Amino acid sequence: MSERQALSEAVNNPDLLPRFANIASRIPAAADGAEVGELLAEAVVLLGADAGAFASFMKDDEHDSSYRFILACDPAWCLEYENGACFMHDPWISYARHYSEPTLASRIVARTERERQVVAMARRYGFQSTLIVPAHSPQGLTRLGGLCIGSSQPAYFDGDGLAAVAFAATPLAMRLHEWQVAQLRRELLDRAQLSETDILLLRHARAGQRSKQSAAVLKVNPVSIDSHWQRLNARLGVNSRISAANMAAEYGVI
Repeated sequence: MSERQALSEAVNNPDLLPRFANIASRIPAAADGAEVGELLAEAVVLLGADAGAFASFMKDDEHDSSYRFILACDPAWCLEYENGACFMHDPWISYARHYSEPTLASRIVARTERERQVVAMARRYGFQSTLIVPAHSPQGLTRLGGLCIGSSQPAYFDGDGLAAVAFAATPLAMRLHEWQVAQLRRELLDRAQLSETDILLLRHARAGQRSKQSAAVLKVNPVSIDSHWQRLNARLGVNSRISAANMAAEYGVI
């Protein structure tokens, strides 16, 4: 077996940035998560790394959260992660929630025993040395994402090449995030089958308008607006107008 590529070899390759840019440019046209995962895997190989995962977190309201993953690693990691509800105790996700600068996972402190267990599990699946690249949408409210690129070789990402890798990986993380958000938007539209009236009411709720004001615009009784909202909330799977409006804004529907 040939000797592993060092990070410095990847960073010093003049084709690294153009090839990363090419991968990022192909993401918007990807048909599904498997195709996007293949593109992420290409980026992982370019860095001489072993594993990659992108997590997208959409907090629709304080009681309902959803995580979506794009994987270029052993899928058993994701299965174990989801079964253990690890997102509630993941210090890397916590970092991506609060910060925008790429960093090494080794610099993120796991403060509890459960957090240390989550990190140890990731290391078993090829994330011994890991770069964390947060992805925040400028228009997002509670939307975040985080790209993890890992090596099974300890301290692989330590050293002078980190800045160059982070520079290359940040646009990739943003494209992955945009693709995932677009997928969630399409799923929402397919599930809810939103009408023009639905969109109007969502915009009104987002602007803080009540049933009486919406009724005046639509020239109907306020009671019918309340009934419409009950049906709309049920289709969206939320329990309040505010949650519905936030979800619609979050996914770019309004």
